[in-house]
Amino acid sequence: MNSEKPNFLSQPVVKNIFVYRNGDPFYEARRLVVTQKRVSNFDTFLRDVTGGVQAPFGAVRNIYTPKMGHRVACLDHLQSGEQYVAAGREKFKKLDYSQIGSRKKKMLQTISGQPYPQAKPVPQSRIIVSARFLKPIKEPCAIFVAANGDVLNPALRLLIPKRILGQYDRVLEMITDKMGLRILGCVR
Repeated sequence: MNSEKPNFLSQPVVKNIFVYRNGDPFYEARRLVVTQKRVSNFDTFLRDVTGGVQAPFGAVRNIYTPKMGHRVACLDHLQSGEQYVAAGREKFKKLDYSQIGSRKKKMLQTISGQPYPQAKPVPQSRIIVSARFLKPIKEPCAIFVAANGDVLNPALRLLIPKRILGQYDRVLEMITDKMGLRILGCVR
């Protein structure tokens, strides 16, 4: 039996690339993985990039290099770890794409040339408040009661006075009286 050991040369080529949107100064680079198994030709790659960058201009038709704006024509010209710009049918828009993510970080770190001070945590409020469930109920309670299985009739609004709220049996009697013929038995 002739068994060959796999070596690193027989492994499929995997390229990690970073893709920007054409002319979008706020869109940070999206990392895409390009494999021969997943991407067989350049059209499939363009479709994959369209979904990856969620292009607002529609389908991605062109891939450019970010520095000079040279058009990439085939998958062989893509290099792993490099940055590219995805565009539709429009021309390449020259921006400093490499500074898009770092510009935001620099603005947060410095204000007028001086380092931004570290934010300190806010001390917690020590207001002492009694729990609401321990306080007696002072106003009447409004509830909505619906008969079980009755989808045709809307729920009834029932206002329970504060003097009856403490007596559970009286509340159930009120519900039975209010529901009337909608229910066959009594409420338990």
